[in-house]
Amino acid sequence: ALYRPGRPAPDLAQLRREALQRETEAKIQAQLAALRSGRTSALRLDGEGMPELPLSLLSETGWAQVGIYWMSLRELPAACAGWTKVESLTASNQLEPLTVAQGALDLPKLKRLEITNARILTLPLHFAVVPSIQELHVQNNRLRELPSGWGAAGRLTTVFLWNNRIRVLPSDIGAAPSLTTLNCSGNMLT
Repeated sequence: ALYRPGRPAPDLAQLRREALQRETEAKIQAQLAALRSGRTSALRLDGEGMPELPLSLLSETGWAQVGIYWMSLRELPAACAGWTKVESLTASNQLEPLTVAQGALDLPKLKRLEITNARILTLPLHFAVVPSIQELHVQNNRLRELPSGWGAAGRLTTVFLWNNRIRVLPSDIGAAPSLTTLNCSGNMLT
């Protein structure tokens, strides 16, 4: 809408939000079309400013790699568990503190999980449900504690926990049979 004398000035911030929303929707539709045509199995959302993931993305099960960067995402919803083919999930540099819903990480083929610089407080990861996980990157967050059940993480080789607020490591963290790298520097370990 153009400004005309005698009419109220347009809300430029609202116009920018609407333009960003249209642009974001066009990008999402293009990625969905590429997935459905078999041209890609990777979803990348970069700086889209969305506070939540659209249902159109959550309902697609063909994603093998999901990357969410520089967004205003507030929650990684439980509906992400429908991504049954996901092997790599990254949520990095979130502009808002990110909450991970119970069940969101119940991805049976997940090999690499990276949630960094997202200010998460908890990590609802159930190793028995995700036996294929090999790498866990959750550095630069606000984690105070970690999940238990590390003995079920039979393939887990690498864990990066640095720069969180962890005071005590789970007593069974050494039970992960394949664990070769554990970096927990920059925490409040006692």
